[in-house]
Amino acid sequence: MATLTGLTVLVALLGCALSAMPISDITRCQYTGADGHMYDLSPLRMKGSHYFSAPAYEIDSYNIYSPKGSESDPLMYQYYLNVCDNVTKGPDACKETAPILRINPDKTCTALGNINAAIFDANPGADGVYLSYYHGDPSGGSRVFHYQSSVFFVCDNSTEMTGPTFEHQSNCFHSHFRILTKHACK
Repeated sequence: MATLTGLTVLVALLGCALSAMPISDITRCQYTGADGHMYDLSPLRMKGSHYFSAPAYEIDSYNIYSPKGSESDPLMYQYYLNVCDNVTKGPDACKETAPILRINPDKTCTALGNINAAIFDANPGADGVYLSYYHGDPSGGSRVFHYQSSVFFVCDNSTEMTGPTFEHQSNCFHSHFRILTKHACK
C-alpha cells in the first residue's frame, strides 16, 4: 500500500509541475504563461495579411529602422504579416507562403520564418508575449543560416491593435516587429 501512496504522490507532483509550465499553442493562437495567465491573440489573425512598408538603412547587412539624422537615403521594404497563420494573399513576387513576407528594394521576396517552426514566449521585461518564426528562406544562399523573426505583442489596453511596425533586423537575419494590443495585457 505504501508503494501505491508513493506513486499517487509522485503523479500528483508531476501534474502540478506540468501545470506550471508555459504552453505555446500556435494553432489556437494562445500562450499560457508559467503564472497560468492565458493570452489569446486569435482576434489578431486575419484572412490575408497586415500590410505595411518601412524605410530602413542597411549597415553591413544590418538593417536599422530609420535612424534620425542619417545622411543616407533609406531603402523601402514592404511587409505582409499574419499572426499565427501564413499570409494568404501574398504578393506575386513571393512563390512560397509564410507568416511574414518581405518585398526587398530589388523587388525580390523573402520569407522571414515558417509557420511550422513557431513558438510563443513571455516578453522580457514587459507585459505581453512574443511569437517567433524560425527557418525562413536561406540567408545569402547559406544552407545553415535562415531568416527568422519575432513579433512582440505589447500591452496597450486602449487599442485592439496598433501596428505592426518594423523595428530592426540583426546581423543574424532576425527581424523584430512590434504590435500594441489589449490582447497582450493581463
